[in-house]
Formats: sequence, structure tokens, C-alpha cells
Amino acid sequence: MGERLLVTLHPGQALSIERLFNEHGKALLAHSPEHVALRVMYISAGFYIDSLLEFETALSDLEDELLEAGNDVLMRKIITYRSRLVKMRRIFSYHQGITQELTAYDYEHLPREQSETLHAINDVAERFERLYTLTQMYYDICGDLVDGYISISSHQLNITMRVLTVITAIFVPLTFIAGVYGMNFENMPELRYEYGYFLCWVPCWESVVY
Repeated sequence: MGERLLVTLHPGQALSIERLFNEHGKALLAHSPEHVALRVMYISAGFYIDSLLEFETALSDLEDELLEAGNDVLMRKIITYRSRLVKMRRIFSYHQGITQELTAYDYEHLPREQSETLHAINDVAERFERLYTLTQMYYDICGDLVDGYISISSHQLNITMRVLTVITAIFVPLTFIAGVYGMNFENMPELRYEYGYFLCWVPCWESVVY
């Protein structure tokens, strides 16, 4: 940024800058480069705020879907959102640091003694602070959804394991008894006992009941 020029660098199409110049192009170019720079930052931050607020609705719908019928597909989607939010939070943290420096120190082309410039700097700082807060909040919500889904899955797994444990406790003794008396030994004295059949059922029923 110089006295009469402002250079911006972006890897692709900048929607916020295009929207700004389409709406206020001529009036904007009549101002100083620092005013244009602050306005570009302000509009860019607003563009991201709008996108994040739209994401809040999608996140709320995703939360309802997860509670009604959670599955691995929804979990992958939440984890993807969480990864993107981490990157956005890091970027907005950098921007927040820049705007904090602008509000704390004097720069040659940003005269803070002018009330208009100072208000513009504060507005930009507030927007990036809000962006950082929103990304942190949505990141925490995604983390809570992941933890909640894992807790529900663990609870369901515990119920399943409990049922399997009961079934195992019932059938293991029965299988053992059946295996013993299913062996083809010629000499098994209890088989010739008059009440041997009924005595065999006693431990079977005890294993089922207890």
C-alpha cells in the first residue's frame, strides 16, 4: 500500500472484492488506499460471516440426522467439517492478530488520529474477532457431536456384549455337559444309573437359572 496505490494478491477469483467494486466501485476509488484496504478487509470478513451462518443451519440439520440415525457417513462428514474449521480458525487467528496490531500501533498510511480510519479499523477487528469466535464455536459443536456419537455407539456395543455374555453363560455349561456325555466311551457308569438322566438335567437348569 502506497500513497496512491493498493496492491492485493489472491490465488483465484475474489468474490468479496468483485462484489465490493460492483456495488461501490466509483465511490470507493475516490477514497484513499488505506480506506479501500480496510473496506476490502471488512467486506471479505462479512462474506465469510455469511457463509459461516449458513453453515450453522447445515450443522443443525446434521446434528438432528445424527441423533435420529447416526452412521459412519455422517461421522465422516462431521470430521471433514471439523478439519476445515481448524484451518479456518488458524487463518482467522492470523487476521485477528493483524487487526489487533492495526488498533494498537501507528502506521504511515493508516493515521489512527483520524476518527474515520480508527472506526474502520475497529470495525474490521470486530469482524475478524467474530469470525474466530464462530469457527471456534462450530469446531466445539462438531467435537461434541463426534463425542456424543462415540458414546452412543459404545453404549449400544455394551448392551450387545451384555446380551452375548448372558447367552455365553447359558450355553457354555450346556455345551460342556453335552460334550462330556457325547463321548463314545464304553464304560460310563452314570449312564446305567436309573436316575442318571434326571441328574444330568439338574446342572443344566442350574446354569440357566443362575
